[in-house]
Amino acid sequence: MSQADRLRIRDQAAKAALCLAKKLGAQISLTTKTGGTVTVWAVVLPGGQMVDPHSGHTNLFEISFDVPRQTNFPPATRFTPQDLVTYDGVKYAVTRVEFGNENISMTPDIILHCVREGVDQYIDG
Repeated sequence: MSQADRLRIRDQAAKAALCLAKKLGAQISLTTKTGGTVTVWAVVLPGGQMVDPHSGHTNLFEISFDVPRQTNFPPATRFTPQDLVTYDGVKYAVTRVEFGNENISMTPDIILHCVREGVDQYIDG
């Protein structure tokens, strides 16, 4: 398969994923360590929750975002632990980035694994 064919398939898969993210997902803001911020569509993949013993409210301390390739995403710079995702007014630090078996230039979507900023990643319950 030629490189042009692979890029065409990548772009078609990204377009379908973006359509799903717009219908089922939410907008998030990604701020890179260089200070650049971009707002993108993503499908939210909830992770671990923490229950407040006093109020009984639940807060997500782990969360992942499946972000399809779109304008200004992925960023030109590499992802780092200093990168932050803001979702629903809450900041999450990027802990891991997953882009399947492809290199980042060929993947139609990227999964950002995050923890709530200021929350210890290893909470015993």
